[in-house]
Amino acid sequence: MKYLKISGIALSLLLGLQYNYAQQMKLEGKVSGIEGKTVRLAYLDRHQNKVEDTLKVNNNEFSGTVKVGDIPEKGVLYIGRIGTPFWMEAGVVKISGSEGFDGNIEISGLKTQDEAIGYANFYSERLKELNQVLYSKNSIISPGEREYLMEKYQRIKNESEDIFVKDHPNSFFSLELIANSKQRHEKKMQLFSSLDSVLKGSVFGKQVLEDLKVSGRSESGQKILSFTRNDINGKSVSIESFKGKYVLIDFWASWCKPCRAENPNVLAAYNKYKDSEFTVISVSIDDDIEAWKKAIAQDKLPWTQVRDRKDKKSEILDYYGIMTIPSTILINPEGIIVAQNLRGEALEKQLKDILLK
Repeated sequence: MKYLKISGIALSLLLGLQYNYAQQMKLEGKVSGIEGKTVRLAYLDRHQNKVEDTLKVNNNEFSGTVKVGDIPEKGVLYIGRIGTPFWMEAGVVKISGSEGFDGNIEISGLKTQDEAIGYANFYSERLKELNQVLYSKNSIISPGEREYLMEKYQRIKNESEDIFVKDHPNSFFSLELIANSKQRHEKKMQLFSSLDSVLKGSVFGKQVLEDLKVSGRSESGQKILSFTRNDINGKSVSIESFKGKYVLIDFWASWCKPCRAENPNVLAAYNKYKDSEFTVISVSIDDDIEAWKKAIAQDKLPWTQVRDRKDKKSEILDYYGIMTIPSTILINPEGIIVAQNLRGEALEKQLKDILLK
């Protein structure tokens, strides 16, 4: 369930008024099977309003021009009902292919878009054999083998990011990769430091660096933020009062369906390990206090429940840059973060490794 959806790119768009929108991007398209169909270009203008430009189709061809800013931004080209995201910037963009769910739309000609395509092809080629093993209808893989293969999958992805950023230190797509990378905070900071100084000093570069600093607060080894919030009875509860135990801090809300679906897993873990120096504290971002209390009762959650919500904001989630719920942080008896985003089998495995060793 999305709590907040602002990626590095979107954050740069929020600063769009600082850019000069005097340049032009020209679209030239020829796609088979689109005669009589609608072609639309959707994007955000400099005031962050959604704009949709309809392009006339003649003999399966279309064209148009759009004002763009000084940095690449995301747009979506819709041919019929199918949308293809791409990077918009000054220049001429070529669109080709065939229409339909089984068609293949190619968008090229712009520096950042071509870099993104190049990375996708490079990454896909490195994963080709692994994908055949993982997703072949004839593959029979044990849970242990799948876990090993998924770890290998992530290693290849990380290596691909490292290679691309090293080879493209002045690319906005490198910033995009770093902003959305699943690598450790220290590694992402190293990748960011390797970028060209002009790119790092851009508005987008500065925003990505700020995002990295925020996300780094929830990295393993960091001290948990000291906070005090009220429980369902209005009593103040401090995270400091849980010292001496492993604590799962569970961020959720009554209206969040994935959160409610995950509650039975958290409950099972709590019941299994509550006598092994483990407990849970749930932090809700509910605005409706009664709905929050009702959900706690319905899901039969016996552990401490507090609410982090004031003026439609959640200070703890904002501090850690948590953009989606459910989300979790596991801390050790000294209040040091040891893991993040544990759910389902991952939560059970982590607790088993820590508490039953």
